[in-house]
Amino acid sequence: MTKTVATNKSLRAKGLVFLVLVALGALGKWGFERCEVDGPSMLPEFQPGDRVLLRRRRPRATLRPGTVVAFTDPRPHHDKLLIKRVVSIDDGEVEVLGDNPVSSTDSRTFGPVPLEDITWIVLRRYARASDVAHAR
Repeated sequence: MTKTVATNKSLRAKGLVFLVLVALGALGKWGFERCEVDGPSMLPEFQPGDRVLLRRRRPRATLRPGTVVAFTDPRPHHDKLLIKRVVSIDDGEVEVLGDNPVSSTDSRTFGPVPLEDITWIVLRRYARASDVAHAR
């Protein structure tokens, strides 16, 4: 019984810290933002409808292959935010791909993205699409 209570307290503490981060993200005060995944390009990592927490990328922060990032679609007349995985970085340009290549518009379509245009790092999913649907 004691072990279960300790685990529950630990989970509640982590949940509280996470809720504080989400609240700060809603305010944008500390460079956090919330985003809803739209489309299947990052399956199986993220499902359409999943909610993710983003942190503004610091200009001198080093990106590594495997990092999931968000940036404004570089194609003309497209202003939505795209979420993709960094594949490579070369001479200030970042190649990004979706985890689901059949359904992804990524560097194969629009080429590498300038490093300075990678504005967000995806920190984590804070709500699954199925959880959001049940809450409605």
